[in-house]
Amino acid sequence: MSEQHTLPRILVLLCSALSAQQPTPYLFKTLVSTGANIGGTTLASSAVIDGIALSDTGDVAFVARWPEGAKERTAVFTSRHFIARDGDTLDGKFLTRINATALAINNEGQVAFEALYGNPGQTGIFIGRKFNIALSTAGADTDFLLSDDGKVVLKTATAAAAKPATPRSGATTANNSIIPPGVLALRIPRSLQKVLQRPDSPIGGIDPNVLLRQQRTPPLQRAQQTPPPQAKSAPATPAHACTLPEFPYPPAWQVGDIMLGPIASHFFDAPAKARTYESRFFGPMGTPFRVIQFSSDCKALFIVLGDNFLKGRFELWTPNGLLTHTKDNGFLALDGFSGNVLPGALVRTEPPLRINRHGQIAMSVNIEPEGYAILLATPSGH
Repeated sequence: MSEQHTLPRILVLLCSALSAQQPTPYLFKTLVSTGANIGGTTLASSAVIDGIALSDTGDVAFVARWPEGAKERTAVFTSRHFIARDGDTLDGKFLTRINATALAINNEGQVAFEALYGNPGQTGIFIGRKFNIALSTAGADTDFLLSDDGKVVLKTATAAAAKPATPRSGATTANNSIIPPGVLALRIPRSLQKVLQRPDSPIGGIDPNVLLRQQRTPPLQRAQQTPPPQAKSAPATPAHACTLPEFPYPPAWQVGDIMLGPIASHFFDAPAKARTYESRFFGPMGTPFRVIQFSSDCKALFIVLGDNFLKGRFELWTPNGLLTHTKDNGFLALDGFSGNVLPGALVRTEPPLRINRHGQIAMSVNIEPEGYAILLATPSGH
């Protein structure tokens, strides 16, 4: 082979090698997967992960359910520990069901969760295997936080001010008001908890009514016990609608931007006239929509780009770059695995994504043909 033909071939190989070595925006690690034995309970392939929570240390808590004879069981775990399951008696309260949508884990590894207990059923928050507070109704997704000193913090969307009282006879809420013992507390009604289910959206649990919550006054319901004091660092849901970022995403994202969680609000940006998007994976989108998730200071954390005519096809962008996109076969493209790569193809599941204050993302996936996992995506620069 002549030298003039050899040099172009070497350049092509070199460019291919450099392209292959380009770092991915995220490194993925498997935290939990099918068959794991956690505290003596084996996660069988028939189990379903219903809810997840993520700490700033990168640990997760999750709620799983599975069939057991004619019944369906529910339990809450971390990636290393079993916490509780229905049928357990905690502080004299017999658990009948774990609520998958209300869950929190702090940086000390403590887990707070909601459960139904007693007969007739009541709703309460438990920290680990200890009862903490009784509630009037089952809560909504991420209704509360758990501070590092083990205190449950009701968010502003779920706790309201009452008549002023002294700190000794009451507790501070997430908006620094005082709730005396036995007074009224707010709960978002079920009518406003309708979940937006879109086959072309990778994120379950997007609530189209989140902006309406700032405009309506939910009915007051009586709390059965005073909540503990609030954590000072508790983020609040934005009190007003966040300004939509530029389409398709903020210019600062092109060079990398700071990404700090957790998620505080969501918005569905419907297709607009004369707006198109050229996807590098799917080609032109003539009617693109966006699902945007914001932090408490209205910074965009996730932007999902899709098109109603491209069923099940989407791109999920963050300030750090592309997290994932669907491939032609409908499965997720997830590069940059550290450790063992999961066997089989991956599909997004319903539990919403979670993000911590270090920009790490917890994501639940199904493994085809049978199985599931919780993945932790860490920015590759960390």
